Amino acid sequence: AGISADGQVSSGIFANSTGSGSTGNLELNTNELIVRDGAKVSVSSTGSAQQAGSLNIDAGSILLSNQGILEAITTSGNGGNITLRLLGSLIMRHGSKISTTAGTAQAGGDGGNIIIDNSNGFIIGVPNEDSDITANAFTGNGGRINITTQGIFGLEFRDKPTPLSDITASSEFGVNGTVEINQLNIDPSQGLSNLPDEPGTPQPLQGCRGGGIQSGGQFISIGRQGLPTNPYESLDSSDIWEDLQPASPLDENPTQPPEQIVEATGWVVTEEGEVILVAQMPPAASRVGCLR
Repeated sequence: AGISADGQVSSGIFANSTGSGSTGNLELNTNELIVRDGAKVSVSSTGSAQQAGSLNIDAGSILLSNQGILEAITTSGNGGNITLRLLGSLIMRHGSKISTTAGTAQAGGDGGNIIIDNSNGFIIGVPNEDSDITANAFTGNGGRINITTQGIFGLEFRDKPTPLSDITASSEFGVNGTVEINQLNIDPSQGLSNLPDEPGTPQPLQGCRGGGIQSGGQFISIGRQGLPTNPYESLDSSDIWEDLQPASPLDENPTQPPEQIVEATGWVVTEEGEVILVAQMPPAASRVGCLR
């Protein structure tokens, strides 16, 4: 339910009475109920009928937004009854209402009853948005509100209506009604074992009895960080290569200084006719025709 296409008229589902006739009842069964933009689901009486009707809703979830209303109110008679059975959560936003208030014209009539069975979900609102669950009255007695849920967020029980998001069953001049809220929050400590506050006293280890003059055995392991790997053990994917041979010393390879370049002072001719530059003339160079 919502607003018309031109934005002028709010729609709704009604079984109201405006005269002296009986108000009808409504039963809705849906996966998701959305009432927004001033729309109503109503079994109210605005005439001289003695009591408003009953509104029964079975839904997976309910969203009331922007003044969406579920009501079974009267101007002078007793308020009606609203029963909500939900598998999921009930969300109330922006001035939405669930009301069985009686005597809205400042007349008599007791407030009606509101029963919300929300065992598997939550009731969610915003504190300062004035979204209310009310079973109030003017001169009659306040009604009765019974809520079973996993938790309520944003709405609080109060003795009388306020500009905040309230849960009330009050009466202006009569006796206030009753509000019963059963929150089925799961205790996070449920199933935990209680451990002692003080740790237990450690017991000394029981050693072996001495064997007289018998000498004890010895175990000596020399290696790198514990027992060496056994080469005969089976391999698996986590094994790494382990070289069990002793490391051989590295051969020294000293760096040789570069040979010094010496300026040639002469040249000689070999028997094959090759000319070779030399730094020092050989003694026999004069005999082979050395030219300087």
